[in-house]
Amino acid sequence: MSRPKLPDIPTFARPPFKTDAYGLKIWGVDEFGGACMVADIRGWGYLTGKGQALALTEREAEQAQKKTAQFIADAMNEKFERDTLANQVEDCARTCAEQAEQILNLQNACKAVLPLMQAADREEVTDVQDWHAAEALIHAALEGSQ
Repeated sequence: MSRPKLPDIPTFARPPFKTDAYGLKIWGVDEFGGACMVADIRGWGYLTGKGQALALTEREAEQAQKKTAQFIADAMNEKFERDTLANQVEDCARTCAEQAEQILNLQNACKAVLPLMQAADREEVTDVQDWHAAEALIHAALEGSQ
């Protein structure tokens, strides 16, 4: 079995990030599709200790760790979601700019052709060179829109 490469993302695992039932670990998804531990929540000594510590009960300390783990997992998921959305917006903006340019090219071709068509409709003589220039504009605009 070939080994996947390290993903080009901010972490070595992918979302969704979840906590375990105890709030002690944060898990993501590895490149094989399995669970991958991303972080181990620490601080038990600070939460339950005496002296320069909080001296919480075990239940209070568990809740504090769970709350912290959930906060970190949520933040990681939100960051990935935000980055994904930002990339989609950039792609959309790039596509819109390309389409705007194509529309502008087509508008310019129409502006060149319309007076010639109106003159031809009135059976006025038009310069053949104008038709060739207009035709070239139309072809360029159509090629640009494909």
